Amino acid sequence: VSFTYFLDRPNPKTGIENNLEMFEAQNGYPLIVLVHKEDENISFYGRVGILENLNEKEKEFLSKHIEKEMSKLKKKTPEYIYNALIKDSVKENKTDKK
Repeated sequence: VSFTYFLDRPNPKTGIENNLEMFEAQNGYPLIVLVHKEDENISFYGRVGILENLNEKEKEFLSKHIEKEMSKLKKKTPEYIYNALIKDSVKENKTDKK
């Protein structure tokens, strides 16, 4: 599994986790990356998911990524199934309103 982190920096860092045999870590899924406190060049796969305290650059990146994945899903899913999938989706990011 390869990943990019510190997206808000001019030169984000990349990492890789070898021999990871977890069904949830699949291509296209957002990951929570853990970074060593004393050496930010050491990073770890944390889990699949999204943190609530994303910065603006991370939110922008994630929004574009999700739009791209939804577009792929829409192309290969019958319209009535796709419409049922998105019917109950969140229309706005409620974590921004605390």
